[in-house]
Amino acid sequence: MRFLENRRGVSPLVATLLLIALSIALGAAVMSWGEDYIEEKAEFVQGVQETVTTCDLVSFSVITISGVQQLCQDGSTVRGLIDNGPDADIADIHARVVGQQGIFVQESVLGKPLPRGSATPIAFSTGDLGPLAQIKFTPKTVIGGKLVVCGKQALLIENILPC
Repeated sequence: MRFLENRRGVSPLVATLLLIALSIALGAAVMSWGEDYIEEKAEFVQGVQETVTTCDLVSFSVITISGVQQLCQDGSTVRGLIDNGPDADIADIHARVVGQQGIFVQESVLGKPLPRGSATPIAFSTGDLGPLAQIKFTPKTVIGGKLVVCGKQALLIENILPC
């Protein structure tokens, strides 16, 4: 038990150096972990921001000529003219059609993407729904290589007249 008799401890200088080294190592580990965490959150927020911004830019409408909306029902087919706004391309349009006999969903209304500032005719069959009460067009756009549905920019149309 000689080592207990030797009452010499660690000198204050060595103790201080050990505490500083431990603090630096712990700080480096926390900063490394924090950097990865912040990068993950920044990428997530950037993706959300990009989605919101691009969808906010989407604006489209049914063309109106002399006060007459250019969308009509021709038997079991919906025909119309769609106009895209100047700020964002529309990759496709989803349509939900409500008629007296039920509801019909058309996943793809456009044959090809609709560039910004352009217009296109549309025509799609709805089956036997009878007279139509309502059509909801929801645009889709491409963000980061993925097709995104822009639900807030949906266009609700009622009073669909026969062609």
